[in-house]
Amino acid sequence: MTYKEQIQDPRWQKVRLEIMNRDGFICTNKFCTSLKNTTLNVHHLDYIPDTMIWEYPTYMLVTLCYPCHHKEQSRKRHEKFLLNTFKMHGFLVDDLLALSSKLETDKRFRNSMFKILREMQEY
Repeated sequence: MTYKEQIQDPRWQKVRLEIMNRDGFICTNKFCTSLKNTTLNVHHLDYIPDTMIWEYPTYMLVTLCYPCHHKEQSRKRHEKFLLNTFKMHGFLVDDLLALSSKLETDKRFRNSMFKILREMQEY
């Protein structure tokens, strides 16, 4: 079954509606700046080989507006670029784990990192 056929399948339409309802029919991206009346999509946080799109656990599905979904679809490419940049500058796995921990625990640090990344995205 092709992806297009899966999207049209009633089983996906049911799951899609359940996820949107769970999320209050709004974009779950906390940094979203889109208008309220934009098209909504249900995004798979990751893909599991040989799994139909309606078979995913609900925690792997989130509601995103069209602009946020479009950005999220290029995330893997950006993550690979970011990791390669860290490696080129001598960061080790332990450094990245420490950075991750700091992002989790320090709101000011996290917000400043997001600001830097958003500014980089504009170039």
